[in-house]
Amino acid sequence: MAHLVFASLVIAQVFYAAARVVNLNQLCPYNEAYTSYTDWTRGVFVDTHNDYRSQLAMGQQKNGPKIMAQYAKNMNLMYYICEIEKEALKSAKECSETPTVPPEYKANVMLVPEDATIKHEDDAAEKAMKTWWEEFDNYGLNKMLFSQEAEDAGKVVHATKMAWALNNRLGCGAHKCGDKYSVVCFYPKMVNTVGKYVYSKGPNESDICVKCPSGTTCIDEIGLCDLDDLGSLFP
Repeated sequence: MAHLVFASLVIAQVFYAAARVVNLNQLCPYNEAYTSYTDWTRGVFVDTHNDYRSQLAMGQQKNGPKIMAQYAKNMNLMYYICEIEKEALKSAKECSETPTVPPEYKANVMLVPEDATIKHEDDAAEKAMKTWWEEFDNYGLNKMLFSQEAEDAGKVVHATKMAWALNNRLGCGAHKCGDKYSVVCFYPKMVNTVGKYVYSKGPNESDICVKCPSGTTCIDEIGLCDLDDLGSLFP
């Protein structure tokens, strides 16, 4: 069975901090042939996704420069899947803005230039995810409906992949490419489906988590729906 990482729990934060200090690679040990980065980097990827998703779910996220996005009724907690990571790492190593993406996934990709603030895969990962997510702040998405117009315009397609409520799986790769870092995150192909809403929204704080998917329970503090049975991650 594939290994996974879950976040937003204190024990996970402590584990990731230890991983950075002693270079632990315990969560995806079978991927050592593909990467030298540690469980800390994996924690950066999944925790950042969940932090942003929680921000959106709790009504603390802008949808365009002037308005706030509505609360989320059905926002899943994200899990980090090692099998997905393996494929994302292969793509990251291509050092391309248009790397190979297997048909079962959709991807966010960014080549992050190395500079005084970007000195490691972790730094590049944080920069890429911040850039992707800020599409909501800068442009917004009308009614949070992923339309063909939104797909064609391409202005929010990275943020919507990160925020797609009914998805709960991701895996990412980061690789040094000369004076840049290639950062790639893969998501199941269900994300960014034209004609679907990014999430089920409501105008009131009481709407948070009221439509958590079957088999999940709300984590009230962060407004995300957590799986009752982790085995369901691996159909």
